[in-house]
Amino acid sequence: MRKRFILLTVLGFTALCAHAQPLNVRKELGEILKATQQALKSGDFSGALSDLAVADTITDKTPEEETVVEQMRVIAALNARQPDIAANSFQRLNDIGRLSPLNKLQFSQGIAAGYVNAGNMPGAIAWAAYNVQSGGTNAGIQQLAAQAPPAAPAAGQPAYALPPGVVPPSR
Repeated sequence: MRKRFILLTVLGFTALCAHAQPLNVRKELGEILKATQQALKSGDFSGALSDLAVADTITDKTPEEETVVEQMRVIAALNARQPDIAANSFQRLNDIGRLSPLNKLQFSQGIAAGYVNAGNMPGAIAWAAYNVQSGGTNAGIQQLAAQAPPAAPAAGQPAYALPPGVVPPSR
């Protein structure tokens, strides 16, 4: 339980506090995001993911709306022990250019920890290696990354072997 609280605190509130200014979202999406936020606060992470699935049905989201939805999905997924969902949301955020270098480090570290908590060590090692290659300095993550098998990288690809189904983001 303590790991879950720490993960929610570090990732969740860091990401959500990045939007200190009022968000400019449509009313229907705003209602869903409020429900999601309540679910996160109460520890109902599966419920938060369900709320976000409803948010996915809203079309033509602005980049700001998409960013908030995906950040909340990362938080909910990691706390629900579903790091694959968090990794996919990380990729979407990265693809639309909505992750700062600091966010990349924080979220990739959280995803590595999420894979550890889910018992998926190959995924944890791959994400830890991505984090370290991106400049991460957390000693535990560096120790985890040191377990990554060396691989000959293709041009523009990470210099470590990826387990099936684990796709770190492009830079």
